[in-house]
Amino acid sequence: MSNIAISVVVAIHGVAEYLKKCLSSLAEQDFSYTYEVICVNDTPNDNSPNIIDEFVKQYPTIFKRIDVINKDLSLTRNDGIKVALGDFICFVDGDDFVYPHYLKVLYSLVKDSNLNIGVANYQVSINGRKKTLLSNRLALNGIKNQNKAIKALLGDIRCRAYAWNKIYRRDFLLSHNLLFKPFKVYIEDTIFNLEAFLHCENIMFTKAKVYVYVYRNNSVMNEDSSLKVVNKILHTAFKIRQIAFENHIPSKKLRFYFFSKHVLFLSMFYLQKVASPKSKYKDCIKTLKSIYKASNNGDLSKINLSID
Repeated sequence: MSNIAISVVVAIHGVAEYLKKCLSSLAEQDFSYTYEVICVNDTPNDNSPNIIDEFVKQYPTIFKRIDVINKDLSLTRNDGIKVALGDFICFVDGDDFVYPHYLKVLYSLVKDSNLNIGVANYQVSINGRKKTLLSNRLALNGIKNQNKAIKALLGDIRCRAYAWNKIYRRDFLLSHNLLFKPFKVYIEDTIFNLEAFLHCENIMFTKAKVYVYVYRNNSVMNEDSSLKVVNKILHTAFKIRQIAFENHIPSKKLRFYFFSKHVLFLSMFYLQKVASPKSKYKDCIKTLKSIYKASNNGDLSKINLSID
């Protein structure tokens, strides 16, 4: 056990416009234990390094800066994990911000119940207005067993797959070699959390809102073309099906995931008016179904993930 309760890993790349608000929210935590904020400065292309240095100078016992050249969120978070000293680890994106009770709520989830993972609620900020989405209103609450937690995670409604509204015991991550994989997937957090949940008998959830995700049109999540995004979603489905087979996850749990992605494809192609949407949509659904069916016997070798 270290004297640092929580290490907050902040992945930073091209977010200078939002970074001061993010780091200020972490500096103003209502938390009685020692914590550190590891600012992982990835391939700086703006004023982010200077902003980080201001906080390191003002709060030398809290903020730390490390410089990396990744251009990859997964690798950048991994670099933060490797230098973290806290008993627990949280992740914050440099363009988001947190509420003053962020660390207190997350810490109490895992510390009081002696669990390895805690999941909190969040809000989305669109043009400065914070909104609570449908998935937030359906959020789980209390201790849930592994089966229910995985089912909710794969459904991606009652438990979203993001890493930034969760807390993890550091020794737990290290002992199971749980790192973010630089796969060609839509949300890196999905694979990371699925593998983490598979190692936990119980997970604590709370409906308390602690994190604010700032929606912006030029974010990493929104900068790719629709076809590239869909390709990443297919890769995510492929990897999840592979993990499911290796860990004997029942098919009924996966139906939630595959159904939600069907809906996402429908929205992607018909609402965003991608070229030749009907034919492309059919190709995607065909690929998705083949992923779902093929891995029932463990054979994914004949799946073609390219839709370009």
